[in-house]
Amino acid sequence: MRTPLATAIFFLSQVILILASPPPQVSRYLKLMMSQMTFMQSFVEDLLDYRQIKDGVFTLNYAQFDPNEVIELVRNIFEP
Repeated sequence: MRTPLATAIFFLSQVILILASPPPQVSRYLKLMMSQMTFMQSFVEDLLDYRQIKDGVFTLNYAQFDPNEVIELVRNIFEP
């Protein structure tokens, strides 16, 4: 499931790059699609992590993240 999502996210990012300045409505839909697909990918990864925790093979890794990116994803979901 991760590979198809990663591929779809990659191709959507390429479409966004190709359409350098799309109309505002198109831009909004593309951003919404990207945020929803990223959210779905995160959800799938969380489910896989849960399974590893349940099986007792989970290892905790520390990773840096950008809170602004998370806020932007949430904003894109709820933006009218």
